[in-house]
Amino acid sequence: MSVVCTLTGDMYRYSYGNYNPWETPFVPEETVSLCCGQNDWAAFQLLLYSEEEMMAALDNTPALYKAWPVRAVRVSCSLTDAGGRVYAHTCAEEGGGGAASSSFTDCRISLSFVEGVRDDDGDYKTEALLSARKKYQERLRVQPVWIEIETGKNLAPGNYTGRVNVYGSLLFEDEKLISSLPFTLKVLPVRLPELSESRFRLDLWQHHTSVARTYEVPLWSEEHFTLMERYLEALEQLGQTAATVIVSEAPWSGQWSAWYRTNPSDTFEYNMIRVKKDREGVFHYDFSVMERYIRLCLAHKIDREIEIFGLAGVWTLPDAGLSGVLEDGEEAVRIRYYDEESGTLRYIRRQEELDAYLRAVDENLYQNGWADLARIACDEPADGAAFQRTLEHLAERMPHMHFKVTICSKKVLQAEYAQISECVVNLPLLLGDSETLPKLAERYLLSYYTAMEPPHPNTFLCCHPAEIRFLPWLSLLLGLDGYLRWAAWLWPDLPFDFDSYHYQKFKAGGMQLLYPGKDGRPLYSLRYKQLKRGLRDYMILEEYGKRSGETDEVKKAAKQLLKAPLSALAGCTRAEEFLDLKQEPFDRIIDGILEKLAHLPDAEAGGCDGN
Repeated sequence: MSVVCTLTGDMYRYSYGNYNPWETPFVPEETVSLCCGQNDWAAFQLLLYSEEEMMAALDNTPALYKAWPVRAVRVSCSLTDAGGRVYAHTCAEEGGGGAASSSFTDCRISLSFVEGVRDDDGDYKTEALLSARKKYQERLRVQPVWIEIETGKNLAPGNYTGRVNVYGSLLFEDEKLISSLPFTLKVLPVRLPELSESRFRLDLWQHHTSVARTYEVPLWSEEHFTLMERYLEALEQLGQTAATVIVSEAPWSGQWSAWYRTNPSDTFEYNMIRVKKDREGVFHYDFSVMERYIRLCLAHKIDREIEIFGLAGVWTLPDAGLSGVLEDGEEAVRIRYYDEESGTLRYIRRQEELDAYLRAVDENLYQNGWADLARIACDEPADGAAFQRTLEHLAERMPHMHFKVTICSKKVLQAEYAQISECVVNLPLLLGDSETLPKLAERYLLSYYTAMEPPHPNTFLCCHPAEIRFLPWLSLLLGLDGYLRWAAWLWPDLPFDFDSYHYQKFKAGGMQLLYPGKDGRPLYSLRYKQLKRGLRDYMILEEYGKRSGETDEVKKAAKQLLKAPLSALAGCTRAEEFLDLKQEPFDRIIDGILEKLAHLPDAEAGGCDGN
């Protein structure tokens, strides 16, 4: 059996489907050179390819194929220092079973298969990092393996040598070494802080009901909270700063699912506050779910904002019956409650009763000490005058709250709102109105977001990994406070086989950066990893600018990635028109900045400790 292997960078993405000639789709026997600091991480990929089918394995438990004899191909990885001491290796090297990861105190290596997800063009793009330790691989199809190395805070700086070994066997044969691929890792004496310590404001909205629905557990149950915590752990790793709280029914009206006839997906979100009306006609509000979720976020360092959705800018689809329920109010807020007298579920239909609910939400957040964090969030208001009336109404009834808005309308953008403290602008709108940008930055905390637009840069499955990594760099170049994405996860009914449930609105990948693992844990995507890589880049650039005072040098370095001025970005339809899509320029800039950090005096200032 001929298995062709090579190593390649973490930006590699394989496309399988409509056009796959028979020749090997990569140059074999390549190597990689990695560089990172302490308390840091580096990653690359192993590519496996064969003209025969195979059972790929990442540990050394048996890997027999269920139907007929298929050759097994096992992968292991190790890291040694200059003196030959092994610092980390996968469990397969130890002769024991278990997960495909192993570590000593200061270093950890993990391996994951990368699985393809179907894009809108019908091809399968490598995307999801699987938890499976064995995987059947058809012939003539590349199987990438994601290899990630985490360095501890106390790992000795220096040059390390790594090796990826690939072994083969058929049934009960003894294994034979197929290939042994070297790589190098340079660890610099720079101790990086956690991403949560960066000033960057990362806001990936969380869709809680989607978790319960996908895993088929009761909404707001213990099982649901166990699952949600695992996903919050993944957001904590990115330095997520905002907690998503839903306080009404279906504030996005199912994301247009009612308009999609052939393959609709359930994408409704539901209220975290339970409401009851007793037999005397008094309303009672149970905030326990909301409070528990907020405390869970705070425990995971998601502690700069609490975004309250469902009270302003509620989306409607009147032709599908998804309208408001208030008989005497302007906003389409839907608050469902249990009526003890009738034993039925009903909706608040009078503004007076809704106002009492608003005051109760405000008072609860205030009494819990969260008023400074709380933001009443409004997503893409279309009518500036109506939005102003909503703000005034809410500000009067919820005096402890701040307000935050995402804007995609030029008219709304150009208006001034005294109640708003934070503004997030759709990227094409922001780039197309450069004169407004300085004024906005004076008035608000200012970030940008991508959603259905622009086509590039964005985080769709069709987007090049480089443009996803570039998103935090863009915030730095524009002088903004952060980046927002409308969904960390909102899974369509078939998230792997048909990722784009509504391609006119959401391209494939647009609805999630994390996938639902069978074991109840999130599966990371390559896009998640590239965003994490870009956030790490931002933190390193930020740290150097802060400690050296060379902020102009930082922006000059970031501009090296651009092929066109930022002003031209709004008119670009392809990523290669404005951005260098190769991995080498990104790594060269960041590795160079890390080297400079390592040689700065007063190493402990700002959180990066040198040794």
